Amino acid sequence: MVHTRGSILSALIRKILKSYWNHTALVLTNFSRLPEYKTTVVIEVQDEGVIVHRISAFLDPDKFDIGIKRVPNLKAAEKDMIRHYLLSHIDTPYDTARLLDMLIGMLMGDIMTKFSNTKQAICSSLIQKAFYYAVPEEKKQDVVFLRDFKNESELEFVSPADIARSDKAAWIYNPHNKQ
Repeated sequence: MVHTRGSILSALIRKILKSYWNHTALVLTNFSRLPEYKTTVVIEVQDEGVIVHRISAFLDPDKFDIGIKRVPNLKAAEKDMIRHYLLSHIDTPYDTARLLDMLIGMLMGDIMTKFSNTKQAICSSLIQKAFYYAVPEEKKQDVVFLRDFKNESELEFVSPADIARSDKAAWIYNPHNKQ
């Protein structure tokens, strides 16, 4: 979970979502099995699309606060499938129209689906879909971050606030105790 400082868009997202968090990224690995690499790598969706980089990009306290949540009871094979799903989406373009559609919809009290483009991505829906498609059918409800989930098309509209508030993932690190 990421709280970005100094960005008008990030502040607008937080205000509309009524959440401290405006962005999501997922830790891919900490390279514990490769001691020559002393870093943690994350995957996220930015303006340039789906990218991978070191977590240190988020460690400037003047620019970011971070929180960490973990989905419990995932098997190693499921975690590998999550990573595979996310890595297969590197360079997928950012879906600006969907973000604007979601923000307008939330302001109006409903999420509109008019501008969803499944060939593009926003941060939280990409992460949500990675979890959903990585687990067997009988576990899918255990990894859906939406409260009133009805069908797969809703996965496109999961927000950082949905993930922050979800009881499907436990807070590991949340120094501000914010949702």
